[in-house]
Amino acid sequence: VLHGLMMGNLKHKTEGGHKRGHSNMDHWVYTDEIKTATRKRRRAEAKEIIREGMTGLREIYVHLENEGTEVWRPVDAKHIEADLYLIPEDTVVPDDETWQFQPGTVVRCTHADKQGEDCLIAVETPRQS
Repeated sequence: VLHGLMMGNLKHKTEGGHKRGHSNMDHWVYTDEIKTATRKRRRAEAKEIIREGMTGLREIYVHLENEGTEVWRPVDAKHIEADLYLIPEDTVVPDDETWQFQPGTVVRCTHADKQGEDCLIAVETPRQS
């Protein structure tokens, strides 16, 4: 009989191994979203590192002028040093686009969040000293 009473007091795991009614349950969803976003970002960064290693090029975004709204064109560019990239001279600009920076230009890039992804955007040409 004593053994039966002790068995009734044992705590068992609830569904999924979580405590029922845990006071911090609300943050679990948010934490999962952060983990998912972090995994996506790491995968994208790994792909970019592999791509850059194989081709020597990195994807940057160049602003398109005269579009009426903010539009950015993904462009392959060669990393020179630090935040400087060269848009190769053989890059083709579509006839119906006007780019802020033309092929053959060295541009300074900065990181920006575009639609939830970290991107490099061309912001200026470096000053010559």
